[in-house]
Amino acid sequence: ITQVGAAAGVAISAGAGQQTGYGFEGVAAVNELNNTASATVEGGAVMTVDKLNVSAYDSDLGAKKYDDYINARNLDATGTTYIDNVRDTADGLHDEDGDLKIGQTGNTIVTAALGITATGSKGGGSSAAISVSDINNDFNAAVTDSTITAKGVTPPAGTADDTPDVNVFAKSDTLLIGVAAGVGAAPKGSFAGAGSLTWQTLTNDTTASIGTSAIHADRVNVNAVNGALGVNVAGQVSVGKTALGLAIGYNLLENTTGAYIKGSTL
Repeated sequence: ITQVGAAAGVAISAGAGQQTGYGFEGVAAVNELNNTASATVEGGAVMTVDKLNVSAYDSDLGAKKYDDYINARNLDATGTTYIDNVRDTADGLHDEDGDLKIGQTGNTIVTAALGITATGSKGGGSSAAISVSDINNDFNAAVTDSTITAKGVTPPAGTADDTPDVNVFAKSDTLLIGVAAGVGAAPKGSFAGAGSLTWQTLTNDTTASIGTSAIHADRVNVNAVNGALGVNVAGQVSVGKTALGLAIGYNLLENTTGAYIKGSTL
Protein backbone atom coordinates (compact mmCIF):
# COMPACT_ATOMS: atom_id res chain seq x y z
CA ILE A 1 0.00 0.00 0.00
CA THR A 2 1.20 3.50 -0.83
CA GLN A 3 -0.87 6.24 0.80
CA VAL A 4 -0.11 9.93 0.25
CA GLY A 5 -1.82 12.96 1.78
CA ALA A 6 -0.70 16.47 0.87
CA ALA A 7 -2.01 19.97 1.56
CA ALA A 8 -0.61 23.35 0.50
CA GLY A 9 -1.91 26.85 1.03
CA VAL A 10 -0.75 30.37 0.18
CA ALA A 11 -2.12 33.68 1.47
CA ILE A 12 -0.95 37.06 0.12
CA SER A 13 -2.06 40.46 1.39
CA ALA A 14 -1.06 43.81 -0.12
CA GLY A 15 -2.85 46.89 1.20
CA ALA A 16 -3.07 49.97 -1.03
CA GLY A 17 -1.29 53.13 0.06
CA GLN A 18 -1.34 53.52 3.84
CA GLN A 19 -3.93 50.81 4.30
CA THR A 20 -3.22 47.92 6.62
CA GLY A 21 -3.24 44.40 5.27
CA TYR A 22 -3.34 41.09 7.10
CA GLY A 23 -2.82 37.58 5.82
CA PHE A 24 -3.79 34.45 7.72
CA GLU A 25 -3.53 30.96 6.37
CA GLY A 26 -3.65 27.39 7.66
CA VAL A 27 -3.47 23.93 6.09
CA ALA A 28 -3.83 20.41 7.42
CA ALA A 29 -3.11 17.00 5.90
CA VAL A 30 -4.43 13.88 7.62
CA ASN A 31 -3.76 10.22 6.83
CA GLU A 32 -5.49 7.35 8.60
CA LEU A 33 -4.85 3.72 7.73
CA ASN A 34 -6.19 0.58 9.40
CA ASN A 35 -4.49 -2.42 7.84
CA THR A 36 -5.21 -6.06 8.78
CA ALA A 37 -3.65 -9.11 7.16
CA SER A 38 -4.21 -12.61 8.51
CA ALA A 39 -3.04 -15.99 7.25
CA THR A 40 -4.19 -18.97 9.31
CA VAL A 41 -4.58 -22.72 9.28
CA GLU A 42 -7.17 -23.66 11.90
CA GLY A 43 -10.37 -25.46 12.77
CA GLY A 44 -9.02 -28.98 13.16
CA ALA A 45 -7.28 -29.07 9.79
CA VAL A 46 -5.39 -32.26 8.96
CA MET A 47 -2.89 -31.77 6.15
CA THR A 48 -0.14 -33.74 4.46
CA VAL A 49 1.98 -31.52 2.22
CA ASP A 50 5.47 -31.17 0.82
CA LYS A 51 5.88 -27.76 2.44
CA LEU A 52 3.60 -25.31 4.23
CA ASN A 53 4.02 -21.54 4.18
CA VAL A 54 1.69 -19.36 6.28
CA SER A 55 2.66 -15.69 5.91
CA ALA A 56 1.09 -12.31 6.70
CA TYR A 57 2.94 -9.10 5.84
CA ASP A 58 2.68 -5.74 4.08
CA SER A 59 4.00 -5.51 0.56
CA ASP A 60 4.56 -2.92 -2.16
CA LEU A 61 3.16 -4.56 -5.28
CA GLY A 62 4.21 -1.82 -7.69
CA ALA A 63 1.86 0.32 -9.81
CA LYS A 64 -1.62 0.94 -8.43
CA LYS A 65 -4.84 1.21 -10.41
CA TYR A 66 -5.30 4.95 -9.91
CA ASP A 67 -1.67 6.11 -10.14
CA ASP A 68 -2.07 7.51 -13.68
CA TYR A 69 -5.20 9.40 -12.66
CA ILE A 70 -3.44 10.96 -9.66
CA ASN A 71 -0.23 11.81 -11.52
CA ALA A 72 -2.20 13.52 -14.33
CA ARG A 73 -3.43 16.03 -11.74
CA ASN A 74 0.10 17.03 -10.73
CA LEU A 75 0.04 15.02 -7.52
CA ASP A 76 2.62 12.44 -6.54
CA ALA A 77 1.00 9.01 -6.26
CA THR A 78 4.15 7.40 -4.85
CA GLY A 79 5.21 10.01 -2.30
CA THR A 80 8.77 10.09 -3.64
CA THR A 81 8.65 13.83 -4.34
CA TYR A 82 7.71 14.64 -0.76
CA ILE A 83 10.41 12.34 0.58
CA ASP A 84 13.03 13.97 -1.65
CA ASN A 85 12.13 17.35 -0.16
CA VAL A 86 13.33 16.19 3.25
CA ARG A 87 16.18 14.00 2.06
CA ASP A 88 18.84 15.96 3.92
CA THR A 89 17.05 16.18 7.26
CA ALA A 90 15.26 12.87 7.67
CA ASP A 91 17.68 10.35 9.15
CA GLY A 92 17.22 6.71 8.30
CA LEU A 93 15.50 7.14 4.93
CA HIS A 94 18.47 5.81 2.97
CA ASP A 95 20.41 2.60 3.00
CA GLU A 96 24.22 2.37 3.09
CA ASP A 97 24.36 2.91 -0.69
CA GLY A 98 22.41 6.15 -0.45
CA ASP A 99 19.23 4.72 -2.03
CA LEU A 100 15.77 5.53 -0.73
CA LYS A 101 14.24 2.71 1.27
CA ILE A 102 10.75 3.57 -0.01
CA GLY A 103 8.94 0.71 -1.71
CA GLN A 104 11.40 -2.02 -0.76
CA THR A 105 8.88 -4.27 0.92
CA GLY A 106 6.17 -2.61 2.94
CA ASN A 107 3.55 0.11 3.18
CA THR A 108 4.57 3.70 2.49
CA ILE A 109 2.51 6.48 4.11
CA VAL A 110 3.44 10.11 3.44
CA THR A 111 1.66 13.13 4.94
CA ALA A 112 2.85 16.59 3.91
CA ALA A 113 1.53 20.07 4.73
CA LEU A 114 2.92 23.45 3.62
CA GLY A 115 1.56 26.88 4.54
CA ILE A 116 2.89 30.25 3.28
CA THR A 117 1.71 33.77 4.17
CA ALA A 118 3.21 36.98 2.77
CA THR A 119 2.17 40.56 3.57
CA GLY A 120 3.39 43.45 1.42
CA SER A 121 2.03 46.31 3.53
CA LYS A 122 1.51 47.44 7.09
CA GLY A 123 -0.13 44.79 9.21
CA GLY A 124 1.15 41.29 9.42
CA GLY A 125 0.66 37.65 8.59
CA SER A 126 0.66 34.23 10.13
CA SER A 127 0.76 30.70 8.76
CA ALA A 128 0.18 27.27 10.24
CA ALA A 129 0.74 23.78 8.82
CA ILE A 130 -0.42 20.55 10.46
CA SER A 131 0.42 17.00 9.40
CA VAL A 132 -1.31 14.10 11.17
CA SER A 133 -0.83 10.36 10.57
CA ASP A 134 -2.62 7.58 12.46
CA ILE A 135 -1.58 4.11 11.29
CA ASN A 136 -2.71 0.77 12.72
CA ASN A 137 -1.21 -2.47 11.41
CA ASP A 138 -2.30 -5.97 12.46
CA PHE A 139 -0.42 -8.87 10.85
CA ASN A 140 -1.13 -12.37 12.13
CA ALA A 141 0.15 -15.71 10.83
CA ALA A 142 -0.95 -18.79 12.75
CA VAL A 143 -1.44 -22.55 12.75
CA THR A 144 -4.04 -23.47 15.38
CA ASP A 145 -5.79 -26.70 16.38
CA SER A 146 -4.35 -28.53 13.39
CA THR A 147 -2.26 -31.54 12.43
CA ILE A 148 0.36 -30.84 9.78
CA THR A 149 2.68 -33.36 8.14
CA ALA A 150 5.29 -31.78 5.87
CA LYS A 151 7.37 -34.31 3.96
CA GLY A 152 9.83 -31.82 2.50
CA VAL A 153 11.16 -31.57 -1.04
CA THR A 154 14.17 -33.33 -2.49
CA PRO A 155 16.30 -30.62 -4.14
CA PRO A 156 18.01 -31.17 -7.51
CA ALA A 157 21.37 -32.87 -7.43
CA GLY A 158 24.16 -30.59 -6.27
CA THR A 159 21.82 -28.06 -4.63
CA ALA A 160 20.55 -27.54 -1.09
CA ASP A 161 17.04 -26.76 0.14
CA ASP A 162 17.37 -23.97 2.71
CA THR A 163 13.66 -23.30 3.21
CA PRO A 164 11.83 -24.70 6.24
CA ASP A 165 9.25 -27.42 5.76
CA VAL A 166 6.74 -25.46 7.86
CA ASN A 167 7.09 -21.68 7.80
CA VAL A 168 4.89 -19.37 9.90
CA PHE A 169 5.92 -15.78 9.22
CA ALA A 170 4.58 -12.29 10.01
CA LYS A 171 6.24 -8.96 9.19
CA SER A 172 5.49 -5.24 9.40
CA ASP A 173 7.78 -3.03 7.33
CA THR A 174 5.91 0.28 7.20
CA LEU A 175 7.64 3.54 6.27
CA LEU A 176 5.79 6.51 7.82
CA ILE A 177 6.81 10.08 6.95
CA GLY A 178 5.33 13.34 8.24
CA VAL A 179 6.36 16.75 6.92
CA ALA A 180 4.99 20.15 8.00
CA ALA A 181 6.37 23.62 7.22
CA GLY A 182 4.98 27.07 7.98
CA VAL A 183 6.33 30.33 6.53
CA GLY A 184 5.28 33.85 7.53
CA ALA A 185 6.81 37.02 6.07
CA ALA A 186 5.99 40.69 6.58
CA PRO A 187 7.78 43.99 5.82
CA LYS A 188 9.76 46.03 8.32
CA GLY A 189 7.59 47.27 11.15
CA SER A 190 5.03 44.46 10.89
CA PHE A 191 4.56 41.18 12.67
CA ALA A 192 4.92 37.68 11.25
CA GLY A 193 4.16 34.31 12.77
CA ALA A 194 4.55 30.74 11.57
CA GLY A 195 4.01 27.36 13.13
CA SER A 196 4.07 23.70 12.18
CA LEU A 197 3.02 20.46 13.84
CA THR A 198 3.66 16.89 12.75
CA TRP A 199 1.91 14.18 14.76
CA GLN A 200 2.44 10.47 14.13
CA THR A 201 1.00 7.42 15.82
CA LEU A 202 2.02 4.01 14.53
CA THR A 203 0.64 0.86 16.16
CA ASN A 204 1.97 -2.51 15.03
CA ASP A 205 0.72 -5.91 16.18
CA THR A 206 2.85 -8.54 14.46
CA THR A 207 2.51 -12.16 15.60
CA ALA A 208 3.44 -15.59 14.30
CA SER A 209 2.32 -18.63 16.25
CA ILE A 210 1.68 -22.36 16.39
CA GLY A 211 -0.90 -23.31 19.00
CA THR A 212 -2.44 -26.61 20.17
CA SER A 213 -1.23 -28.36 17.03
CA ALA A 214 0.82 -31.39 16.03
CA ILE A 215 3.56 -30.61 13.53
CA HIS A 216 5.47 -33.43 11.85
CA ALA A 217 8.36 -31.84 9.95
CA ASP A 218 12.16 -31.79 9.97
CA ARG A 219 12.44 -28.00 9.92
CA VAL A 220 9.95 -25.57 11.45
CA ASN A 221 10.26 -21.78 11.41
CA VAL A 222 8.10 -19.38 13.44
CA ASN A 223 9.21 -15.80 12.90
CA ALA A 224 7.77 -12.31 13.55
CA VAL A 225 9.62 -9.21 12.35
CA ASN A 226 8.97 -5.50 12.86
CA GLY A 227 10.95 -3.17 10.61
CA ALA A 228 8.72 -0.08 10.87
CA LEU A 229 10.34 3.33 10.43
CA GLY A 230 8.79 6.67 11.40
CA VAL A 231 10.25 10.03 10.34
CA ASN A 232 8.93 13.44 11.44
CA VAL A 233 10.12 16.77 10.03
CA ALA A 234 8.67 20.08 11.31
CA GLY A 235 9.98 23.50 10.40
CA GLN A 236 9.04 27.18 10.37
CA VAL A 237 10.35 30.50 9.08
CA SER A 238 9.16 33.89 10.38
CA VAL A 239 10.42 37.23 8.99
CA GLY A 240 9.34 40.61 10.35
CA LYS A 241 10.05 43.24 13.00
CA THR A 242 8.15 41.09 15.45
CA ALA A 243 8.49 37.42 14.52
CA LEU A 244 7.14 34.36 16.29
CA GLY A 245 7.74 30.74 15.39
CA LEU A 246 6.91 27.29 16.70
CA ALA A 247 7.69 23.82 15.36
CA ILE A 248 6.60 20.58 17.03
CA GLY A 249 7.24 16.98 16.01
CA TYR A 250 5.58 14.13 17.92
CA ASN A 251 6.04 10.39 17.42
CA LEU A 252 4.21 7.59 19.22
CA LEU A 253 5.27 4.06 18.28
CA GLU A 254 3.56 1.10 19.93
CA ASN A 255 4.82 -2.30 18.83
CA THR A 256 3.77 -5.79 19.82
CA THR A 257 5.94 -8.37 18.09
CA GLY A 258 5.88 -12.03 19.08
CA ALA A 259 6.65 -15.52 17.81
CA TYR A 260 5.07 -18.33 19.84
CA ILE A 261 4.74 -22.08 20.00
CA LYS A 262 2.18 -23.05 22.64
CA GLY A 263 0.62 -26.33 23.64
CA SER A 264 1.92 -28.12 20.56
CA THR A 265 4.08 -31.09 19.61
CA LEU A 266 6.87 -30.87 17.07
